[in-house]
Amino acid sequence: MINNGIDVYKNESDRLKKAGNIEQYNGHSSVSYWSNQYANMINGTDSAIWHSGATKDDQVYIFSPDLCRSLYLQYTETYNNAFGIENLRFKLPTDVYANTPENEGFCLNSTNPIDNTTKIECLPSGLMSLRSCLKRKFINFNQYYLFMIICLASGGDAMPIPLPIIASSPHFLGADDSVRNAVDGLQPDETIHQSFMDVEPITGSKYLITSKNKKRSCFSLLN
Repeated sequence: MINNGIDVYKNESDRLKKAGNIEQYNGHSSVSYWSNQYANMINGTDSAIWHSGATKDDQVYIFSPDLCRSLYLQYTETYNNAFGIENLRFKLPTDVYANTPENEGFCLNSTNPIDNTTKIECLPSGLMSLRSCLKRKFINFNQYYLFMIICLASGGDAMPIPLPIIASSPHFLGADDSVRNAVDGLQPDETIHQSFMDVEPITGSKYLITSKNKKRSCFSLLN
């Protein structure tokens, strides 16, 4: 459910700033994939629109179903596009995937098969496990014959099997040295690999680019 900016019980400034915000996802006001309330919060829009009257002081939030979490972007510069229209550019900070106390909610529980003990497992900075939210689902569909359909989905309860998928920025931008040094041929460059969003401040129209070379964030299937 998305806020349409219409609410007769709130002043104009408050309701306009909430226009486009995702208030419910799959019928819930928060997700349940992560280990604390902060990480499970649904903040911001779907990246298609932002509220009108955007300013440099805004911290832009978007909710990404692909990552099952909210992200934030920070203002970096103002520029005129090819049509002479002023835009505010907000970039995704490299510490979004950092292994810090602020991000501990995105660390996942790990069970030791030997003694069945549970501990919190955090990946190095620059990586985020999607094992808790992206599943391979086996769905039975019966129409004359029984078919077994295998698909990827976020959440759901149809015999979910966790997938060892890791998210990162392109070329492991902002990742720990141990991550980048483990793979040959990577050349992380903030000018071309950092995700950013351009916002037209009057209308709130947004244009999201995951990186200047238009490659999406890296998803790695670990064997």
